[in-house]
Amino acid sequence: MEERVERHVLLRLIKALNEEEELQTIAQIISADPVLTAKVLKFVNSAYFNLRRTISSVEDAIAYLGYKKLKEVAFAVLVSSLLTEKSKEEIEGVLTFAYLMKLTAKRHLPELSEEAFMVGVLYPVYTESPEEVVKILKEAGVSKTVIEGLTEEKSPLGILRNFALKLLPYCIKLNRGEIEDIPVKTTKFKKTFLTKVCLDATYEAEKIVKLL
Repeated sequence: MEERVERHVLLRLIKALNEEEELQTIAQIISADPVLTAKVLKFVNSAYFNLRRTISSVEDAIAYLGYKKLKEVAFAVLVSSLLTEKSKEEIEGVLTFAYLMKLTAKRHLPELSEEAFMVGVLYPVYTESPEEVVKILKEAGVSKTVIEGLTEEKSPLGILRNFALKLLPYCIKLNRGEIEDIPVKTTKFKKTFLTKVCLDATYEAEKIVKLL
């Protein structure tokens, strides 16, 4: 049976990252869980970064990754621990959706791109256990913007979420080679941009899922 990161450790980590605690504090939280420590070091030393040297220190890993990328990893691990019955392929689909949210937000709502990723990665869990997820997010000190993105259809991130949900099936077909570009027309995004977003989102998701 695959070892899993303790959920309370992930919640502490997400809260500390949201509050931009000092590097040493973040390192202490990660180091408290051997499984999480191994996952972070595995990720930073993966082909994703193509480093010339091996990073063996948690503090060095955090310094290299930065808070934003580390937060993405933490949320991905949290979601995989909540979606215990999902395969890695299904988790990859969740992460692809999250990166679709983030990358389209960078063009349309740049100030909310990090929150958009959180909404995207948490939405599949939220649809299964809405009350539990909202409780977890409040415990982790996640912003009201993220919670509204999950719970309110007409919030800025709720609207973006619905758009990304419509885009996701086309991205899946694109990455299977079934279509050559995205046949979606909107007043906000060009098809060439959406095609690139799909490819980039899938690439990012594939890299993260190897960590899980």
